[in-house]
Amino acid sequence: MIQFRIKSEDKKRIKEIAEKQGKSISELLCNYINEIIEKDYTKEKYQEQLDKRVITTEGKLINLKEKIGW
Repeated sequence: MIQFRIKSEDKKRIKEIAEKQGKSISELLCNYINEIIEKDYTKEKYQEQLDKRVITTEGKLINLKEKIGW
């Protein structure tokens, strides 16, 4: 269980948003937190792929330079 301290005016606004979406405040905040975690995980995996591509490209560039004697 996690507890948040939210200003009264913010709580009212969050409640309005939740009601528009047919959710409770807890559901809305839980979905939002899960979305943040998922985006962060996706960003991390994408960065790992980019790092691998950079290493592969650098290796190919080194091989090419060796072949042309540069």
